[in-house]
Amino acid sequence: MTALLRSVTVPERVFSPAGGSSDGLYEGNGLYVDDVEMIYSSRIDKLTINGKEWKEFNPNSSDVQICKLSALAPQTETAAQPAEIKIEGFRGIGTLTNTQGKKAHFGGRKLDGTEMTVTAGALKGNPWVITVKAEDGSSTHTYKIKIE
Repeated sequence: MTALLRSVTVPERVFSPAGGSSDGLYEGNGLYVDDVEMIYSSRIDKLTINGKEWKEFNPNSSDVQICKLSALAPQTETAAQPAEIKIEGFRGIGTLTNTQGKKAHFGGRKLDGTEMTVTAGALKGNPWVITVKAEDGSSTHTYKIKIE
């Protein structure tokens, strides 16, 4: 059985056909549940360390990344201990632009303990290991962050 999920309204173009062409898109087209595939990601968009965004974080890297603690919190560089390091990941951050140039911004959400686990490393030593799971459990991604 096929169920109608949502009608497409022109000119907003809620969805475009494969290939990006809008030739077959017109008032009354429909998107059916059978045509939808949910894709879940195990990557994160933003990483914070002790509440400060680490701008140099590369969500596409599986290599060990080096974070200079002094760049995030210079006043605590010498006092910070591994127990004082708090790492948080965020997913779903981005901007969509429709064909009329209007933008929608998405602030994302903080991942909880079922989606992201952090194994503590040592300052200027072993890296912190961050394991992120897709919401449906279909994939995982591991990040290694060396904090100096």
